[in-house]
Amino acid sequence: MVTGVDWRRKFIELSEAIFRELGFEVPAILHDDSLPLAMELEHAGIEFELLHSSTEMEDRFLVNCHLGPLPEEYVTRGIRQMLQANLQLARMHKACYGVDPDKQQVKAMYYENLSDASARSVLENMREISSGASNWRDEFFSPAHAGMSMTLPATQYRLA
Repeated sequence: MVTGVDWRRKFIELSEAIFRELGFEVPAILHDDSLPLAMELEHAGIEFELLHSSTEMEDRFLVNCHLGPLPEEYVTRGIRQMLQANLQLARMHKACYGVDPDKQQVKAMYYENLSDASARSVLENMREISSGASNWRDEFFSPAHAGMSMTLPATQYRLA
C-alpha cells in the first residue's frame, strides 16, 4: 500500500528532477512529512509554486501559477468573467483561476497526479499555462473584452 510518506518521497524526487531539468543544482530539502511542502520556481517568465500534502490528496500536488496583482479597474466584471471561465474549466478538469485574498494576487491552479508526472511533463504543462494565461488582464479586466471570448490554455472557449 502506498502511504502519504511514499507520495511525499515521490514529490521530492520529482522536485529534484525539475531542478535538474532546468539546469539548477538541487537544494537541500528539509521538511516534516506531516506538513505541506512547497517548491517555488520561475518558469517561462512566471512564478510557480508546487504544493504537496502528505495527508490530503497525497497522490497529487497543486501547481499554483502566480499571474499578478488583481487589477483595480473593472474588478467586478473581471471576477465575474473569471468565474464563468472557471465553470467551463472545472468541467473539463483544467486549470482554474483564483485570487489570493491576503496578497490580492490572481492565480491559475491545477492538480497533477504524482503517479504519472515527470519533470518534462510538469514543465511542459507549466509552460502551456503560462503562455495561455499571459493575457488574463486583457481577457477578464479590459473594457474592450467585456463578456467576449476568453483564450485559455491551448483552447478557445466561448461563454454566454
